[in-house]
Amino acid sequence: MSEDQLQHLQEDLRAVAAARLYANRQVSIGKAAELCDLTVTELVEKLAEWHIPVIQYPMDQLRHDLADW
Repeated sequence: MSEDQLQHLQEDLRAVAAARLYANRQVSIGKAAELCDLTVTELVEKLAEWHIPVIQYPMDQLRHDLADW
């Protein structure tokens, strides 16, 4: 494995770990982006590729909010 390939693999692994932390609501999207050295926009694009929701809005909260309308 070349140095370049190894570097890309390390970057991907950091992004996966940060995405996992974000998906589990352990860190904010800003912190997740910081952890993998991406901008928030770049991380949002990766999350979309991986089918990880960017907006985390619990269904019970949505029902509560809609009931007030």
